[in-house]
Amino acid sequence: MSRIPDTDSHDTTFTSDGGQPSRSFQSDIEINPVEFIRQLKKNSRLIAAIVIGVMLLTAGVMVLTPNRYRSHASILPSGSRDRLSGLMDIAGQFGVGGSASANENSSALYPSILRSNLVRAGVLKKQYMITSEGDDHAIQLPEYFTTDDPTELRSALSKITSVSEDKKLGIISLGVETTDPQLSQAVLSEYLTQLETYLRFKRCSQARENETYLTNQRALRSTELTQAEDSLQQFLKVNRNWTTSSDPQLQTELARLRREVELQAKTYLLLSQQLELTRLEVQKDVPIVRVLDEPSLPTRKSGPRRTFTTLLVGCLAFLVTISWLFVRNLWRQEMAGVDDNFDAGQSTEDRSLRYRQSRFLNLLRRPDRSPASRTDSEQPTEHR
Repeated sequence: MSRIPDTDSHDTTFTSDGGQPSRSFQSDIEINPVEFIRQLKKNSRLIAAIVIGVMLLTAGVMVLTPNRYRSHASILPSGSRDRLSGLMDIAGQFGVGGSASANENSSALYPSILRSNLVRAGVLKKQYMITSEGDDHAIQLPEYFTTDDPTELRSALSKITSVSEDKKLGIISLGVETTDPQLSQAVLSEYLTQLETYLRFKRCSQARENETYLTNQRALRSTELTQAEDSLQQFLKVNRNWTTSSDPQLQTELARLRREVELQAKTYLLLSQQLELTRLEVQKDVPIVRVLDEPSLPTRKSGPRRTFTTLLVGCLAFLVTISWLFVRNLWRQEMAGVDDNFDAGQSTEDRSLRYRQSRFLNLLRRPDRSPASRTDSEQPTEHR
């Protein structure tokens, strides 16, 4: 048995001239485990009613909640990382230095790409074919989420989608959970399609920029080479006797036109070679999405966990009820201690007044008996 002393305890003193006494209470709360267990047995029906009622309510909500099905897929790592990237990642976890920047071809960028609004917009615009009871029907995610607001659609899509990466192996795990197994598989497949589309057509890399630059330059040099060749051809048509002519101006102009044609031809040939090499680099630079596990068609529900949730809520309701009874017991002991200390320091007239007030409250609580009969039969004894 332990005691919790009241920190606000004072002594009650009275003045000889009949002044107002300075009130002070001494209230020690006794925590008696045996008495508390006795109170629990006394209120066992109340506890059982609360717990069973909460569990029945939770079970009803769980029954009305539709089943959810989760489709899984995984992607193997691709690209290369810096040699010190692993050490820098470990150091970054302890707050020392920063995390190593991933290579632009590395699959470490895939989670960020999959969470981007660009990929989500493509997934939300897709129309999915679902087979239900032998009939095929099309469904879109705005129809599934029952909203057309873009912000709400992206938020709802992120809630049913999970993207995680194994830091050690680099394997990326994807998951989509909906109320329809076919829809979960279709949405996850569209995620992979949008990822590959971005990497092939929308991603900008150094090799692709070089290819664009070399293509434009070769087209420009081709035009200049054609003009130089036309100029040389026109000159030769006008001066058909250039082989036998001894005119120095004619020979100089002919040499200049030939040098221009040779220069443009060599430049065009060099650009063509560089362009072909760059195109090979572009093919190697495009990362390939190496899917380890294709999106699965779930056959068992992933949620909700009805039995576990009902039992968990029941345990929480039991603990809350026990805590409430414990606090109420302590409060009653505190109030009883305050009343006893207050009565011990009161005068006789104050006690009589409080007694009459308490009897009046009892009369109000029991309306079956008239106040007059109770007043006559239960008149308090006068103190002299």
